[in-house]
Amino acid sequence: MRILSLIHESDVPSGSFSTTARELGNTVDEHSFSLGSPPSPADTYDAVMIFGGTDNLDERGAKPWMDRELEELGRLIAGGTPVLGICLGGQLIAEAAGGSVFPMGHESVGWQEVELTPEGPNDPLLGALPARFRAYLWHEYQFSLPEKAVPLGRSDDCLQAFRLGDCVWALQFHPEVTAEIADTWIEEHVEAAGFDRRRSHGEVARDIASWSQLGGVLCRRFLVIAESLSRPEDRA
Repeated sequence: MRILSLIHESDVPSGSFSTTARELGNTVDEHSFSLGSPPSPADTYDAVMIFGGTDNLDERGAKPWMDRELEELGRLIAGGTPVLGICLGGQLIAEAAGGSVFPMGHESVGWQEVELTPEGPNDPLLGALPARFRAYLWHEYQFSLPEKAVPLGRSDDCLQAFRLGDCVWALQFHPEVTAEIADTWIEEHVEAAGFDRRRSHGEVARDIASWSQLGGVLCRRFLVIAESLSRPEDRA
């Protein structure tokens, strides 16, 4: 399959997801609306993965790339392309689908418990996860549930995941993160967020292996879903 990876900043990469996709024999092309290398067009790909960034949707007026990406996302959703959005990527999906994105009032950084909703265990993607799991988060905005979307996961302070239709998922947590990525974010941002650097590195060292296993399960499951939908007999 041909997979499109959309990033928004060089230090918020696709992480383990692009690595896993390539290891499974897929072609992964990386593009970025925000960094001036948009795909042309996105709907020629078999599946799209959209990753995070530090920009927020309330900056949309000053960042014209957001409107271009949202327009492309609208076409992907309408056209039935499998899409998985993470953090800012999930927020962009929510906005494109008619939901809203707004501040939480605090920053959620590091490890937090996420629980599947009653709909979660039967979801073709998130049903692969435990009913309750410890996830890596880094966000201060949240999304509302778009009309006709299905809530799939929640933390104590916000909605963490939803599915739109049969093949579009938005996640607030970061299943793609590696130890290297998390440690880079900690060095650059964690003290500004009011968290302890040494403790944050220690928690990553302790928990990243089990988290990476769950992230790998999610990525492979998404690719299986996308591959099934790319077959002509499954589009009929």
